[in-house]
Amino acid sequence: MISHAIKCGTGHFHSDPAVADLEHQVADLAQRLELQEKQAADLQHFIIDEGAWNTNDVRSWQKPQERTSGRVNFSQKLSQVPKMTVSLRSVDTNKDFNTRVKVYTSGIDKTGFHHPC
Repeated sequence: MISHAIKCGTGHFHSDPAVADLEHQVADLAQRLELQEKQAADLQHFIIDEGAWNTNDVRSWQKPQERTSGRVNFSQKLSQVPKMTVSLRSVDTNKDFNTRVKVYTSGIDKTGFHHPC
Protein backbone atom coordinates (compact mmCIF):
# COMPACT_ATOMS: atom_id res chain seq x y z
CA MET A 1 0.00 0.00 0.00
CA ILE A 2 1.37 3.39 -1.03
CA SER A 3 0.71 6.27 1.38
CA HIS A 4 0.43 9.86 0.13
CA ALA A 5 0.93 12.90 2.33
CA ILE A 6 -1.72 15.54 1.71
CA LYS A 7 -1.22 19.16 2.73
CA CYS A 8 -4.43 20.75 3.95
CA GLY A 9 -5.47 24.34 4.62
CA THR A 10 -4.14 24.31 8.18
CA GLY A 11 -0.59 23.72 6.97
CA HIS A 12 -0.50 20.17 8.37
CA PHE A 13 0.20 17.07 6.34
CA HIS A 14 -2.10 14.08 6.65
CA SER A 15 -1.71 10.67 5.19
CA ASP A 16 -5.44 10.07 5.48
CA PRO A 17 -7.33 11.77 2.60
CA ALA A 18 -10.58 11.75 4.63
CA VAL A 19 -8.97 13.84 7.40
CA ALA A 20 -7.52 16.25 4.85
CA ASP A 21 -10.92 16.55 3.16
CA LEU A 22 -12.64 17.26 6.49
CA GLU A 23 -10.07 19.94 7.33
CA HIS A 24 -10.73 21.57 3.94
CA GLN A 25 -14.46 21.53 4.65
CA VAL A 26 -13.96 23.07 8.09
CA ALA A 27 -11.73 25.80 6.63
CA ASP A 28 -14.35 26.49 3.94
CA LEU A 29 -17.15 26.66 6.53
CA ALA A 30 -15.07 29.04 8.67
CA GLN A 31 -14.62 31.37 5.67
CA ARG A 32 -18.34 31.25 4.89
CA LEU A 33 -19.21 31.97 8.53
CA GLU A 34 -16.84 34.95 8.55
CA LEU A 35 -18.53 36.30 5.40
CA GLN A 36 -22.01 35.86 6.93
CA GLU A 37 -20.91 37.65 10.11
CA LYS A 38 -19.66 40.56 7.99
CA GLN A 39 -22.95 40.67 6.06
CA ALA A 40 -24.92 40.63 9.33
CA ALA A 41 -22.85 43.54 10.62
CA ASP A 42 -23.59 45.45 7.40
CA LEU A 43 -27.33 44.83 7.85
CA GLN A 44 -27.26 46.60 11.21
CA HIS A 45 -26.95 49.81 9.18
CA PHE A 46 -29.91 48.87 6.97
CA ILE A 47 -33.00 50.96 7.72
CA ILE A 48 -36.49 50.22 6.48
CA ASP A 49 -38.93 53.11 6.57
CA GLU A 50 -42.22 53.74 4.87
CA GLY A 51 -44.35 56.70 4.06
CA ALA A 52 -47.41 57.47 2.04
CA TRP A 53 -48.54 60.30 -0.11
CA ASN A 54 -51.98 60.77 -1.60
CA THR A 55 -53.01 63.05 -4.44
CA ASN A 56 -56.04 64.05 -2.34
CA ASP A 57 -53.56 65.74 0.01
CA VAL A 58 -52.71 68.12 -2.84
CA ARG A 59 -55.88 68.39 -4.92
CA SER A 60 -59.46 67.17 -5.14
CA TRP A 61 -60.08 63.90 -7.00
CA GLN A 62 -62.72 65.82 -8.98
CA LYS A 63 -60.02 68.00 -10.54
CA PRO A 64 -57.59 65.61 -12.24
CA GLN A 65 -54.29 66.98 -13.47
CA GLU A 66 -51.68 65.68 -15.84
CA ARG A 67 -49.02 65.98 -13.11
CA THR A 68 -49.32 65.91 -9.34
CA SER A 69 -46.57 65.85 -6.75
CA GLY A 70 -45.98 65.87 -3.03
CA ARG A 71 -43.37 65.37 -0.34
CA VAL A 72 -42.87 62.19 1.69
CA ASN A 73 -40.91 62.59 4.93
CA PHE A 74 -38.97 59.83 6.66
CA SER A 75 -39.90 58.99 10.26
CA GLN A 76 -36.44 60.15 11.34
CA LYS A 77 -33.59 62.17 9.88
CA LEU A 78 -30.99 59.83 8.40
CA SER A 79 -27.23 60.18 8.71
CA GLN A 80 -26.82 60.07 4.93
CA VAL A 81 -28.93 60.32 1.79
CA PRO A 82 -30.43 56.84 1.30
CA LYS A 83 -30.72 54.56 -1.68
CA MET A 84 -34.38 53.76 -1.94
CA THR A 85 -37.20 52.04 -3.74
CA VAL A 86 -40.67 53.47 -4.29
CA SER A 87 -43.88 51.81 -5.34
CA LEU A 88 -47.46 52.58 -6.16
CA ARG A 89 -50.12 51.43 -3.70
CA SER A 90 -53.26 52.07 -5.77
CA VAL A 91 -54.67 53.92 -8.76
CA ASP A 92 -58.24 55.12 -9.16
CA THR A 93 -58.91 55.56 -12.88
CA ASN A 94 -61.74 55.77 -15.35
CA LYS A 95 -62.23 52.77 -17.64
CA ASP A 96 -62.83 55.11 -20.58
CA PHE A 97 -59.27 56.44 -20.50
CA ASN A 98 -55.92 54.90 -21.38
CA THR A 99 -54.24 55.58 -18.03
CA ARG A 100 -50.44 55.55 -17.77
CA VAL A 101 -48.53 56.21 -14.58
CA LYS A 102 -44.85 56.83 -13.91
CA VAL A 103 -43.60 56.48 -10.35
CA TYR A 104 -40.26 58.00 -9.42
CA THR A 105 -38.61 60.24 -6.86
CA SER A 106 -36.62 63.44 -6.95
CA GLY A 107 -35.00 65.64 -4.37
CA ILE A 108 -34.01 62.76 -2.09
CA ASP A 109 -32.34 64.06 1.07
CA LYS A 110 -31.79 62.94 4.67
CA THR A 111 -35.34 63.82 5.72
CA GLY A 112 -37.44 62.60 2.78
CA PHE A 113 -38.07 63.02 -0.93
CA HIS A 114 -40.27 64.68 -3.49
CA HIS A 115 -42.70 62.36 -5.24
CA PRO A 116 -43.77 63.66 -8.65
CA CYS A 117 -46.12 61.60 -10.77
